[in-house]
Amino acid sequence: MTGAGLGLREVLDGTDWAAGSHKYDKFMHDIDYVREQYLIAEPWLNIISNPNPDIATLENERINAMQLRIEALEQTLKRFEKMTDTKVTLRA
Repeated sequence: MTGAGLGLREVLDGTDWAAGSHKYDKFMHDIDYVREQYLIAEPWLNIISNPNPDIATLENERINAMQLRIEALEQTLKRFEKMTDTKVTLRA
């Protein structure tokens, strides 16, 4: 049967040409292969607690750098205000 005319039964039981002749749907029966693939993906599976500390570390460093830049800009703005006797209002 060609891909265009697949019925639900053919898709589910893998009798269509692509899945049936190449056995793409049979990988889950190879326990070693499944375990190997799981171990490859495991570091990224728990996205809620962010188990990859490298990403969190990079993000914290980026935030800290931005905070330092903001502080430096605020000091520059205060010096400008004092030198020009003006008041600058920043909008969010």
